[in-house]
Amino acid sequence: MIAGDNGGGGCCNSNFAAALSVRGKLLPAFGQHGREKLPTGEDSGVDSLALEPNGDILAEIGYGNMGCWGIALAMLTPSGHPVPLFANRLARFWRELDLGAFLGNAFVDGNGFTVIGTGQRPCDDGLYAHPPPTHGFIARFRANGQLVGRLVRFRSRMESVSAFKHGDEALLVTSPPLADLPDYVVTARRLDGSVDPWFGRRGRVRLPAPWQRRNATDVRMVDVSSTTNGELIVLAWQDGLYQLRFLRLRT
Repeated sequence: MIAGDNGGGGCCNSNFAAALSVRGKLLPAFGQHGREKLPTGEDSGVDSLALEPNGDILAEIGYGNMGCWGIALAMLTPSGHPVPLFANRLARFWRELDLGAFLGNAFVDGNGFTVIGTGQRPCDDGLYAHPPPTHGFIARFRANGQLVGRLVRFRSRMESVSAFKHGDEALLVTSPPLADLPDYVVTARRLDGSVDPWFGRRGRVRLPAPWQRRNATDVRMVDVSSTTNGELIVLAWQDGLYQLRFLRLRT
């Protein structure tokens, strides 16, 4: 599976998914003539693809600018066609939340997926004299887009979030999106919204910073993953020095 965009940028880009054979050839039977269109928003791009146990494909698309951020999700069948009613169910979920800004992501969770992140009603342009209320959200879905149980809320700042399943918990790597310094924090949060006090120091670990502080604003977190022996790998990119840095953390 591959996915990406047409490089249009701004309001003129389009996102697609496709499938390759083991020889690297596009499969014309996938989707519509070899590719399937994914949700597209302003300045959007495909963040990830994940495989459900039943063979369906979960696509996550990030979009937005000027503080109006969000994610869109799509579920494709193994043949590359949209899962019936999935788009309508997710659209209704986001419409009921009525958020101007949401920072987070989704991960496959059993026979379905979990969405986790932070959001607020108005867009987050960072210019408020009194910042509006921000909430953390955890929502669990079946693979067909049906919400499972209730929406879980927890106290949170408006932060960039990378999350993935770790045992019966979610590990969140967060940082303020407009921070002067790349202050990454790993939090072990149970799926009921509570923090695991046995992880790190009272549920949180502050990542060490191997980059030079004078150019710290140029640091971007690229990816987070876990290893088979339970370690956390964080990949960060420092633009000013054109360096990739790896952080390894025991979990």
